[in-house]
Amino acid sequence: MSRSKPQPNQSGMSAQSAYHGSSSGSAPQTAGEGHSASSRAFGSLIERSITAWNSLTYFGQPEQRDDNLKWLANILRALHSIDDLFESETLFWFFQRRESFIKQNKFLKWDPSRLDEYVLLPLAQGFINMDDCFYVSHFWNTKEHPDPTGEDFRLIRDDLAGQDWKYIWIDWTCLPQSTRSEIQEKYFTKMLLRSAILMRECGFEWRYPTFQPRLWILVEVAQYVVANIHKYVVTPNMQPFVDDVLSMKKKGVQHVIRERGYTCTMPQDYRLLVGWLELTIIMPRLFRNVSHKRSLRDWIDIPAVGCLMEREYGTVVDKVNGIVSQNKNVYRFVPLWPVNEDGLPEVVAEPSRLEPPACVDQIIAHMKRPELYQAKKELAEKQHTLGMDHADTMASVGKLADVFMKLGQYREAEELHRQALTSLQNTLGPEHLHTVDSINKLAEAVIKLERLKEAEELRRRALRILQKTLGPDHPRTLEAINEVGVALLMQKSTCVFLFAAAPRAWKNFDQAERGQDPPLDQPVLPGSPCLQPSQRGGTLLQLMEFPVARSLELLKDGLDGIGVDDATLGKAVQQSIQPRY
Repeated sequence: MSRSKPQPNQSGMSAQSAYHGSSSGSAPQTAGEGHSASSRAFGSLIERSITAWNSLTYFGQPEQRDDNLKWLANILRALHSIDDLFESETLFWFFQRRESFIKQNKFLKWDPSRLDEYVLLPLAQGFINMDDCFYVSHFWNTKEHPDPTGEDFRLIRDDLAGQDWKYIWIDWTCLPQSTRSEIQEKYFTKMLLRSAILMRECGFEWRYPTFQPRLWILVEVAQYVVANIHKYVVTPNMQPFVDDVLSMKKKGVQHVIRERGYTCTMPQDYRLLVGWLELTIIMPRLFRNVSHKRSLRDWIDIPAVGCLMEREYGTVVDKVNGIVSQNKNVYRFVPLWPVNEDGLPEVVAEPSRLEPPACVDQIIAHMKRPELYQAKKELAEKQHTLGMDHADTMASVGKLADVFMKLGQYREAEELHRQALTSLQNTLGPEHLHTVDSINKLAEAVIKLERLKEAEELRRRALRILQKTLGPDHPRTLEAINEVGVALLMQKSTCVFLFAAAPRAWKNFDQAERGQDPPLDQPVLPGSPCLQPSQRGGTLLQLMEFPVARSLELLKDGLDGIGVDDATLGKAVQQSIQPRY
């Protein structure tokens, strides 16, 4: 898609924050320069950087500025080579100087023989700031070079030429590119893991040729929007990402990622980015003070930190179990700890299905809800007096699971329902009606976790048992057919619930509760008695506008082998579907 220079109000530039971290290309060490020349260039970089710090707008604690400058200068002057810099425990960013950036025609590739193009800025909070520093978010148009023709670069340069700034950070320019040495690789990964600081603290410049669901870009935009919630700028090429960030606040991060098809090139990045996004959405719910929120995120992002306790607001961040708690409120995110040797969280077999573990006791302790304490106490008493597998004990397990469901803690509810199901299968048998109830309870929890295929399999399992034990015409069997239809339709991204049973349902469905059977040629209207939930768990139609023919098509595709023929199914569907507005 061709693009022209934007009008001033459409410029992809704002004094805020974001980043796209990827790596490609090659940056060999220059062999023609002698050791002394390299040493002089590195020494010049050190002194130039220390001088630059004095002119930065410092956003740390003012009374600590001079001591921090002296401390960091001593650390930097103690380094004798670029490899020493890469291995330093105190981290420094490469930033390209403004005069170097402006004179280019395309993005400069990181090159250790061109140290004059750079300054080093400390990772420590307060030095990197949106007054002096810009951070560029961009697509990688090819694996070998992010912008081989220089088209995106020239637009970015034009955006920034009239702005007042000193230093700029671009991944291709400011991180060692592959093939990297072992030392360079370790530095690259360390800085990648802390790159969210740049997203939050720098000014923000972006260029996206077209919308492509790239997970790194979504992370950048999320950091920018959330960190600057009342003053971010949106251009048309950023709008889809901003819409998705706002949607994540309502639907959840992983729902939007799956719905929109976001991916990243490197599998080891996926879990990290999902966790970052979930924390980015959670943090504004805890703090209004932007500085406090950013400071806490900086600590959370340190790979070696597994758990963080913040006393002023009573906040606990547990990266092992993926728990954030504050004032009895609990939020969950993808666990980011333990980490591998490189600092990245472990790669999972199915990255598109990342979930925090069930933490029943921890969640009860964090939430401090009386209903949880009471249900847990009742369960403990039953376990002590009756044993683990007694029917009353399992009923208490289910009661505790129901409380977790009401509180929105679905992983804990799922875990407890699985525990109950296993016990009931062993004690009552796999085809007992209590076992069927437990299967359906588990399906409800799994649906909340958006594992819809698994929910469908559970609904089918319950249906097969009911067909065998109660027969095809029993109201519970017919209701189970409906639940299978629900599971199928939910996988088609609809909200239509169908009473997907044969017309014989009307004849057998608890006449005392629903009144007279409606004639088969009479439409069933929302609000009529036969659509109300019965005391025995009858079907409640929750209907939206949806084409009858398409509904039939979807159901026929999925209901093979469960004892409902096409003709009767068609009559039932056509009678049952009515729009509800």
